[in-house]
Amino acid sequence: SDEKGRPAEAAVKASSGNEDVHFLQLDLADLQSIQSFPKRYSEQPYGDRIDVLMNNAGVMAIPERLETKDGFERQFGVNHLGHFALVGLLMPLLRSAKGFARVINVSSTAHLGATKELMEGDLMAPERYTQWGAYCQSKLANVLFSKELDRRFKAAGVQATAVSCHPGGVDTDLARYTITAKDDPALAKKLVDEAPPFKVAKDFLTRNVQLGANTQIYLAAGIDGDGSLSKSGGEYFDNMRPGYLNPVANDVELAKSIWDKSEKLTGVKFAL
Repeated sequence: SDEKGRPAEAAVKASSGNEDVHFLQLDLADLQSIQSFPKRYSEQPYGDRIDVLMNNAGVMAIPERLETKDGFERQFGVNHLGHFALVGLLMPLLRSAKGFARVINVSSTAHLGATKELMEGDLMAPERYTQWGAYCQSKLANVLFSKELDRRFKAAGVQATAVSCHPGGVDTDLARYTITAKDDPALAKKLVDEAPPFKVAKDFLTRNVQLGANTQIYLAAGIDGDGSLSKSGGEYFDNMRPGYLNPVANDVELAKSIWDKSEKLTGVKFAL
């Protein structure tokens, strides 16, 4: 949103001393917003290519089943389908990258909680919904998508890699639903700050945003490949090293099935 994006843009400019920082609004819970984004991006002075695409947005553990503007269950819709559609629509710009491009899908160790059965059948059936089950499902979808995307990059000869990662428990408003059961970040922060048990738990279990961004920056800079974005394709990272992976994530046929379902649901076909 503009409310969050503009201050973030200003803060990065101020802290880095770099004026070449730009904000564009995007709603991953709305396919119309996603579909309009490539054109809006391409119209910017910097919009001729994308070298690194970081898919970092997400929602977590919503107590009741909510839907996106397009009728998708919100956690799977935002965390996976929105990013899937965005990457597909931005493929021409990724192909125009200077050297190798990289897609980074921010997943979570929560992907370990998803079973193969959870990734089959009607992925968003109302009767299957649980607040943590849907989150774990969406995070495993991030890993499966990264692996399948990287395989398709290689098969098509595209100079790009796709990876996924766990950022760690980070002190952001992602956990707001677990504190208030509402989409109210301000209230969640107030409750944590005013309740000693919450504050102790937060300080013990989470890291600040600067530390939480370490693995994403490590991958965006290609440090895993000594500065090259051509290495580590399909891998899952945690704390700047390959992380422990749910064995289900290596199921190639399941990854293809999730890909096919995602294309049908979003209407986005990849130019691969």
